[in-house]
Amino acid sequence: MAPPLANYEVLYQEAKPILEAAEQRILEEAEAECKSAKAQCEAAQAECKAAEQRRHEAVEKVRPTTLPEFLNACHNHFHSGLPIETDATDTTPSTPSTPSTPGNAAHANNKLRPDRLVWWADFPTQQAAIWEDLMESGFASEQHFTSVHGLEKMIETVEKGYMSSCALLLSVEQHVSVIVQHLHSNQQLRRKFGLQGLVKVQNHSNTLSPESQLEQAMEHMTLSGPRLQGKETAEADDAAHKSTAGSSRPQANQFCAYNSGNNRSAQIRIPAFILEYQEPHELPLGCIYQGLGEMELEEVLRAHEDEPLRDRSRRLVAAAITQTFSYMVRAGLEYGTVHYFLSVPKGDVGEMTGWTSDIEGPNRLHLTARGQMLAFTLQALKTRPRSQQWRIDAVALLSNWEVVYQELLDAIPERDTVSSEYQPPVDKTFLQMSPVQLRGRRVQTSSPSCRQRETQHDASDEEPGPDPDTPSRQSEGAGGGQYCTQECLRGLVEGGLLDSSCPNVTEHGETCHQIDRPTFLTLMGQQLAHDRDTDCDPASKPGSCGVLVRVRLRPHGYTVVAKCTPAYFLHRLQHEESTYKRLLPIQGTYVPVCLGSIELTTPYMYEGITELTHMLFLSFGGDPISRHITMENKEILSNHVEQSACAIHNLQVLHGDLAPRNILWDEEAKRAMVMDFERAYIMQGPVPGVVAANQKQEQPHYGSYDEELNRVIFWLSGIACSELGVIWP
Repeated sequence: MAPPLANYEVLYQEAKPILEAAEQRILEEAEAECKSAKAQCEAAQAECKAAEQRRHEAVEKVRPTTLPEFLNACHNHFHSGLPIETDATDTTPSTPSTPSTPGNAAHANNKLRPDRLVWWADFPTQQAAIWEDLMESGFASEQHFTSVHGLEKMIETVEKGYMSSCALLLSVEQHVSVIVQHLHSNQQLRRKFGLQGLVKVQNHSNTLSPESQLEQAMEHMTLSGPRLQGKETAEADDAAHKSTAGSSRPQANQFCAYNSGNNRSAQIRIPAFILEYQEPHELPLGCIYQGLGEMELEEVLRAHEDEPLRDRSRRLVAAAITQTFSYMVRAGLEYGTVHYFLSVPKGDVGEMTGWTSDIEGPNRLHLTARGQMLAFTLQALKTRPRSQQWRIDAVALLSNWEVVYQELLDAIPERDTVSSEYQPPVDKTFLQMSPVQLRGRRVQTSSPSCRQRETQHDASDEEPGPDPDTPSRQSEGAGGGQYCTQECLRGLVEGGLLDSSCPNVTEHGETCHQIDRPTFLTLMGQQLAHDRDTDCDPASKPGSCGVLVRVRLRPHGYTVVAKCTPAYFLHRLQHEESTYKRLLPIQGTYVPVCLGSIELTTPYMYEGITELTHMLFLSFGGDPISRHITMENKEILSNHVEQSACAIHNLQVLHGDLAPRNILWDEEAKRAMVMDFERAYIMQGPVPGVVAANQKQEQPHYGSYDEELNRVIFWLSGIACSELGVIWP
């Protein structure tokens, strides 16, 4: 009998809930796994996006910055919240570009002073015009400058106490020089602002100073014999007592900014503007708020009993400005600035500049320390120093400041000092501008008067000038002419024939020189008495007691070098001229040809540093040998130097300062020439016969001939090694 059939309907109904539950469980597990996978995917995507953002931020922090980014980062990292130091012992800056330390402001006495002080009303407009030129060039969008990361590392040194806040503020000039260096690579801007390469800021408080000679004499004591030591120390002490420079010299807190560069082998160094640094303990900020304004100095100088604090503050501010003004006049410069060692980022710039890279809107980058200094620097670099006659006339016309600064400061009791809390400027025109705009090619400002170029920018400013980088011959002298040759000037001294290879021979005569050496000196003196600007240009940085000037005698065309000194170094110049007379047999071969010296009828005012009164005329000997020596030619050039030194020693002359800085290399003649004999010692007794320098001869051992020669050869080896980056002891 067959088994009964199962009731499938009943079984299905019984199994259905179980199957549905299993399916639901599987579906839920699948959905959970899907959600988990999706969440993991989203998390991975978020992490990837975050990593990409971090990578982008890291790249942004280490990449070079544009000019606006650089100005913004400098303000945010360096100047917002900068600590204010009012203790005199905590405000001593020291940086590579400004090695000297600011002195106090007590040197206004006997300085040239202006008659009036007035507001520079169109200063905002002029600054806006500079920014317009920069924005139109496209330079501001190029990445040239220190990364944000690099700036953050720099500020860490400040926070850790490795750099003072004053040194930090002095770095403003360093950064401006870097910006100018990059601007120089842009041909349009190079021509627009007359850029030579970079801006160098130098202090000249000890330049051509009689006091510095005593220090140098002490430094050279180990190099000289006992007789030399006594002679040099006595001369330095004598010079210090004869100094007539007085308070007209630049002080330790005053600097001159130069438009500097190299034109082939020639160095260019054009004074541009004066900087002076004042510190809070010398010029309280409250006195500036009370005293800075338009004033007649004749009235300000009249002191009265029980006069209000405002009058005393005005006198103090006027004294500080007078110091910079006097330096500007003597240097023949149109621009100068007094920097104050404080940061007040409240109402001028603010904690943030308002600049962003992705949104073009109003900002205050032009008000930052570097922004203002950059525009001011570019404005000054476009100008050239005023003439010698202008300076002479200005000195004769202007009155002197006769009040001692420290007495003014002491006259303001501490209890009466005005608060130094920030006070917004009365004229907010400059604050309301926003000239640093990348997208708008024209300057956008809130003042209609600043939307177009002002009349002070004449047509000559708009036309491209000559490129400052245009090459010129290394031996080019004053007035664009080339220097005369050694043989030419030897012929002038000896009354010989003309040198046909001299570039100026057509102006000298037909076969013989039309004038002799005494006539040359007479005519040059007459020419310089009437004009010390045309055909008379500084040719180098100042040395220990003189500066080289390129001069050209019109109309005879003699182009030579003049070594100029102040009156208090006359004895050194006379000693050097006497040394050249002893070296007459080797002039033009191993030492320059000496044409003699003159006293200027009217002093040459040299860069506001001192007045040059005497000139010693020499032939052009070439460029410093340090520019030519390499590891490959070291032995050859050293042999030439040895020949020149032996020729000098054979005439019983000990140079006294035979160093690479005093040795020139004539590339065309392939010979070394020794210069600067103001420290030379002339041995007593008859002069031995002149012997060819390459012939062996026992040297008279007066003094330290061998030591002098060995030392300079050692130094030359060090220069050659430095070209390869080798550290030389």
